[in-house]
Amino acid sequence: MEFRRICGNIQALHQSFQPSVYCKMDRSSLLMAVSNLLDPCINNNRRNECFMVAENYKTEQFQFADVDFLCDPSQPSVVVLFGLQCLDHYLKHQWGHIDLHTKSSLKQNIFKLSKEINNYR
Repeated sequence: MEFRRICGNIQALHQSFQPSVYCKMDRSSLLMAVSNLLDPCINNNRRNECFMVAENYKTEQFQFADVDFLCDPSQPSVVVLFGLQCLDHYLKHQWGHIDLHTKSSLKQNIFKLSKEINNYR
């Protein structure tokens, strides 16, 4: 009973959130969409809208500069995971167009990240 009341309150808060797939979105809208993807209280129509927003961002709007924001340790784990998925998607589709210096820098940073992850365990 309490769970349903909490879910109802959360859904009421999200009613004002109307994601638009085709516009450049601000960070708060993106964070809301990504958070809603795994929220058990969100209905399927809203979840589908949020999925479309996240996919559009990943394929059309993501930039390297966004990694610092999305993968910041203060972000919820679902947002960090989404940031890593965006980076993965970008690298898979743009690797052939990236200059050699940037590729080398990316490789070094990925190695640093993997060491930090191993040290965190």
